Amino acid sequence: MIGRFILSGCLLAGLSVGAASVRADGIAGETGAPQAKSDGLVVTLGGWGLVEPNFEGAGRYSFAPRPILDIRGVNDKDWLSLPKDGFGLDLYETGNFHMGLVGNWRWAFGVHDQRGFKHIGSVDVSVEAGGFAEYWPADWLRTRVELRRAFLGADGSIADVSSDLVWRPDRAWTFTAGPRLSFADKEFMNAYYGVTPQQSTASGLRQFDASAGLRAYGAGTFAKYKWSEQVSTMGFIEYERLSGETLESPLLTSTPGVRHNGSADQFTFGLGLSYSFVLGGFK
Repeated sequence: MIGRFILSGCLLAGLSVGAASVRADGIAGETGAPQAKSDGLVVTLGGWGLVEPNFEGAGRYSFAPRPILDIRGVNDKDWLSLPKDGFGLDLYETGNFHMGLVGNWRWAFGVHDQRGFKHIGSVDVSVEAGGFAEYWPADWLRTRVELRRAFLGADGSIADVSSDLVWRPDRAWTFTAGPRLSFADKEFMNAYYGVTPQQSTASGLRQFDASAGLRAYGAGTFAKYKWSEQVSTMGFIEYERLSGETLESPLLTSTPGVRHNGSADQFTFGLGLSYSFVLGGFK
């Protein structure tokens, strides 16, 4: 837990350097063009306070911080960003479509510590990178897909697909709600749900080799209130139901004589605060 705070704090502190030269005005909303005559950058910094499962498939919850970071040109469109989105970098965009690079991470956990199974191993902090594409068929409908590959920590690839109805009753409020799907390959499934022969011998759990397929399905809802063009507060709830072969993993099913902490129902709750400012580019 301490490591989570240190990591998030370092990210936010490093990104805040140079804020003394910031002029915080003329920032547009998500649907309009900015008013400032500048070729500078709009930087959004902030943080989420999350209540989430301790690890993939956990039945227990803990608090975790997560930084908010967004950088765009003053004259670029301000795309709606939802809490479960990875950190994206646009490479191409039109009026209702954009695509680019995306990254994300998952916190480390020690299976032998948190799941109650001795000597079954752990998964380090997992860093994932890949690409995203987002399409808006209408102003009130957002669709998005992210394809990511873990290159540090866990192994494997994952694909997250989402769709959200978007309602903006006025310039201050934004509400969204919609379904979620998550697919993973064999490597990813076994990193989080598999039990190798060696782990089986050491822990007493049966061996389990997972296959690629649907990892989870669910839904999420989000609300944002803009107190000004600079300051916003947000809240969200996400529900995820583990599916497919994940439900057959001995890490999620009861085992005689072994403490069982797993759950197929995964909830995440979060409250966030963000601050936007314009950096540089003024004549």
